Amino acid sequence: MRKPKTEPLPIFYLEDKVRRQFFRDHPFEAFRPVSIVEGREVEDEHPVRGKDWTRLAQRGLNPSPEDAVHFTVNLHNHHKMALSIAYTRAVAEFRSLRAGHDFANTFARLEAEAYGTVFSSEIDRTFEKEDAVYQSADRKVELDRGALLARKRWKAILDVDSGMGDFERGQQYTRNWKQGVRPTYLPVDGMVATSEAGKPVQAMEQDNIAASLKFAEILTANP
Repeated sequence: MRKPKTEPLPIFYLEDKVRRQFFRDHPFEAFRPVSIVEGREVEDEHPVRGKDWTRLAQRGLNPSPEDAVHFTVNLHNHHKMALSIAYTRAVAEFRSLRAGHDFANTFARLEAEAYGTVFSSEIDRTFEKEDAVYQSADRKVELDRGALLARKRWKAILDVDSGMGDFERGQQYTRNWKQGVRPTYLPVDGMVATSEAGKPVQAMEQDNIAASLKFAEILTANP
């Protein structure tokens, strides 16, 4: 008694047969860039299908090879055409639509160039992208260096032995003001020149003034 085979049966799809024949007849279609990024959901099937799909142009004027393959199988399954006839018709419509699309692109390019548009080559675009990457890297280094210098310029350097205690909410400042204690950080005598009436007569330089003249008058009047 023969032992039964445990090998799985070959999986066959009609689309694979048509696809192999299509790329034998159109090898350069395999060089066209195609996005293979998958989304989170499966894209819904095109609403034009089955018996309603009688022309390849119903799915767009710039069909892809997969559109031609599915159109061939659709004609074979739903319109009862022989596979060879369905393939011949699908390829003829595919070539016609692609030719029309190429003609439209050619004349659109000529029209744009007539209005002054300059189209760079693929090599030029590659160099432009490379230069943009280099410039962005240099710009990032400059920004990082500027931010570092800004942090160094404005960084507060606090002496831990400066005698600062806990935050008193201005109570010590108010107590000194009531007792008439003059602040040591305001050299009023060297910065404010007064007349016989006791009023300021000479203006101070803006970057040397530690307090307003009005505040200086108050401190001078209450030694």
